Amino acid sequence: MTDCNLCRPVSPKSIKPELVIVIGNGAIRNGSMPLLRHFTSKRMYYTPREAITALGECTFLYKVARNNLLGELIKNDDISRINEYKNTIAEFFKFINGMAKQYKELYNELEFNVEIDSIKERMRGRTTGVVSTNWDECAWEMTLGDEYLFPNIIQIHGRCSDPASLILPTELTTDDEMKKVTDLIQDEKLKNDAYESIMTRLAMHGCEECITRRTLKSGRYLKEAHFAAIEWLESATDIVFWGIGFNAYDAELLAVVDEVFTHKKNEQVKVTVINTDVDTAILTGKLCAVPAVEWINPNSPRTVHTIEIKNVCENDTVSLNDYNI
Repeated sequence: MTDCNLCRPVSPKSIKPELVIVIGNGAIRNGSMPLLRHFTSKRMYYTPREAITALGECTFLYKVARNNLLGELIKNDDISRINEYKNTIAEFFKFINGMAKQYKELYNELEFNVEIDSIKERMRGRTTGVVSTNWDECAWEMTLGDEYLFPNIIQIHGRCSDPASLILPTELTTDDEMKKVTDLIQDEKLKNDAYESIMTRLAMHGCEECITRRTLKSGRYLKEAHFAAIEWLESATDIVFWGIGFNAYDAELLAVVDEVFTHKKNEQVKVTVINTDVDTAILTGKLCAVPAVEWINPNSPRTVHTIEIKNVCENDTVSLNDYNI
């Protein structure tokens, strides 16, 4: 495994940000291009939403093959099935590596949308943390003069610089078999290339047994990154969700948000949603259990709409209180 940080600084617990910006694919111009091009190279032609659904299916097939492979290796009685599962796992890792390659090669085609200017204004003079759900490294690499624009950043879905760190939609949150797999990997008979690939991936995901067998430094794997994201969001009094749709792609983020806002005094938190869809703004407010959210539509970025969530029911007409910035 390459030595690739998912957190900057490496010890994110040293930071207590008052402002946290959660960045999704909607914040990036051409953000879906690498993924769609990767599918196109395999003669699969999807819309961005369809591509996310397809990734979820890939995740499911990988975990089925992973669990079945380990079971067959212990029984050691069906070579044809073992080879079938190994081939499925090999194709999964080949797919991940190809996806990471597309994100790296198309880096110069990706850039933040125009809302980045208002984000810079909001950050001025404040301790800010960024939680990115993107596989690209726009947020990680962007500079302002000689310094990083976002010196404090966590990539909770991994980084394309390290394909092993990338997770697909729902890969962690739906892994009900993790304990079973953790027990299986302690069987010393399971020594082959597929086994080693599974071990490395589970180590990146925070499986304690795997971590002891793969010397990983603190903060270098996804479980640590997710815990750090939770702590940052818990400390923040101002949270911006920028380009986040809370769809299947954001399953891991949903788990983080649920953990944070179950314990947080939500009436003391300012939540802002930058998204073209008002329904997403309302959903975000409900997930965060706050009395109101501020919604900024990128098509009219200087106008802020205040939505009172407590008065929003499924069939209600949304009442917007507007002001300009």
